[in-house]
Parts: sequence; C-alpha cells; structure tokens
Amino acid sequence: MAYCTKCGSQLPPAAKFCPVCGSQIASVATKGTEGYKQAMYKKAVQKLQSQGEQLVKEKLTETVKKSISQNLKKEVSFNKNEIENFEKSTINKSKPESTKPVSKGLSFWTWIYLTVNILMVVKYNRSDELMGIAFFSVILLIVVFIRKSKQKPYNWLVKIILGIQLIFLAALIFERSAYPDLSLLFLIALLLIDLRLLFKGNKK
Repeated sequence: MAYCTKCGSQLPPAAKFCPVCGSQIASVATKGTEGYKQAMYKKAVQKLQSQGEQLVKEKLTETVKKSISQNLKKEVSFNKNEIENFEKSTINKSKPESTKPVSKGLSFWTWIYLTVNILMVVKYNRSDELMGIAFFSVILLIVVFIRKSKQKPYNWLVKIILGIQLIFLAALIFERSAYPDLSLLFLIALLLIDLRLLFKGNKK
C-alpha cells in the first residue's frame, strides 16, 4: 500500500498524482530526474571528450612547430659554424707548393667529336637510329660546354653518357656491318672518339 509523502493520504495503484493534494508521486519524479541527470551526464562527457581532443590537437601542433623551429635553428647554426670554420682554415692555411697548372677548356678531340656529329646529322637526318646517337651527343656536348671553364669538363656524368652511347654505337656497328655504307664509317669514327674522350677527354 502506497501513501502520499506530502499529505499522507492513501494512493491508488499506479497513480502518478495524489488524489487529495495533487502532489506528484515521488517515484515518477525520481524517474524524470534520473532521465534528466543521464542526459546531462552524456552531454558533459561529450563536451569533455571534445575539449580533450581539441587540447590534444593543439598540444600536438604546438610540439611539431616547436620541433621544426628548433631543428631549423640547429641547421642554420651548424651551417654557419661550418662556413666560419672553412673560412678560418682557408685563411690560416699555408701557401701551397707551386704545382704544374692544369689546363682548362675543351680538348681537340671535343671539337672533332662535335664536327663528326654535325656531319652525321646533316647526312643522315632521316635515320632514327643515327638521330638517337646524335641525341646523346647533344646532351653530352651541352654538359661539357657548361663545364668548359672547369679543370675537368668530362666529369662522372659525362662519362656515364659516353658509356651509354658507346653501347648503342657498338650495337649499331654490329648490325650495319652486314651491309656496310658511309654511315658505318661515321659510327666507327664516333666509337673511337668516344673511347678517347672517355679515358683522355680532359686537358692535361
């Protein structure tokens, strides 16, 4: 048997309000309060979770920026120290012994190489195979002319190009040897010049 908590009157079964004083029965009010509390709890948890994720993102971004900034400062400082040490060592370095000067510029064989390629292009400009050989020659000559003021214009890159061209030249010579013509002479001449430039392309 249930009684009203306000006026003490007896309550009918499954009643939501007191028939005497009209007060809401405590069990119903409790259920409503519990539902409200659960909703508020969920909102609070979601809010805390959102704030936590935002805080983690901000901290992570701040840490990454700080790390990048510190690394850049270290790199600049390291490079600056390297430059200063190099300048000091250059200034304090004693005068080297006089050595035989190394010639700069392009060797005679470079001009022969250029001439043979020009003649081959003029004579056989419709041959895809010979134009492929000339393509490597153009790349090689561009690099060599850019480096002509260096002591060794024929560096490792130029020698790699020469090596590739030598392989193609050898294959073409072998293929055309069955039906020899003037183009075969150009290919053999280029092969010999390539070998000369590969081993003795730089001036001494």
